[in-house]
Amino acid sequence: MAVLSFLTASAQKNGERMEKVIEHEIVVNLYYTGKNGSARKFVEEMEASGTAKAIREEKGNLRYEYFFPAATPETVLLIDSWKNQAAIDAHHASPMMQTIARLREKYDLSMRVERYVKEENIPEQDKKFIRSSRSSSEDSKATGIGGIMFRCKDPKATRKWYEDNLGIKDDPYGHKFEWLEKDGGGKTGVTVWSPMPSSTEYLWNDNQQYMINYRVENIEQLAGQLRQKGVVIIDKIEKYDGLGKFLHILDIDGRRVELWEPTE
Repeated sequence: MAVLSFLTASAQKNGERMEKVIEHEIVVNLYYTGKNGSARKFVEEMEASGTAKAIREEKGNLRYEYFFPAATPETVLLIDSWKNQAAIDAHHASPMMQTIARLREKYDLSMRVERYVKEENIPEQDKKFIRSSRSSSEDSKATGIGGIMFRCKDPKATRKWYEDNLGIKDDPYGHKFEWLEKDGGGKTGVTVWSPMPSSTEYLWNDNQQYMINYRVENIEQLAGQLRQKGVVIIDKIEKYDGLGKFLHILDIDGRRVELWEPTE
């Protein structure tokens, strides 16, 4: 009886260990290579057709992002992350794979695949080479307020009122309040104040009178976290030279929220 109990306990522990292995995040790097810009056209059709968006919304998908290596202009890198092997198996059994295969044939792309199981803990000797103050196992989060945008009947008159009464001078994009980052070695940050016309479509819908922009770190990782938690992501990450990366989501009340990873 004692032996049976021991074997049962051992089996349970082994099962738990196996379950933990299965639950490890799996990262697949896929390199698509073509000719005369065909790899980039493949990505454009994946995005325009909504196929990439549908894959990002699949259960267990943590990241599905394309990158263009500077040294190989005819190649595109897809970083494809999944919660576990079961999620990958479900994806491979979905109709999406037929669409991807058809587009690969259409653009005559060759492939190279790398597969990794995400390491939970970064070795101490490697941490000194990582600039971020957080390890990759920690959640990304908002670090401050990047700006506030709000509707007004007459933006010009509103700007004039705030300048006359509160001394807030602005440019076409609004006023920038500058401040020093805590423990940032004298690095300057900004919070943008921006009146917008009542007809603007930037604030998602007519019922939303304002939108808050939150400064974040590692916006790609944060997007994966939010997607995994079921948060509605409105668009894809957009990068603007000199400004940084932007992404828009909906909060629990249906408000459009802007996330911003500033350029270093």
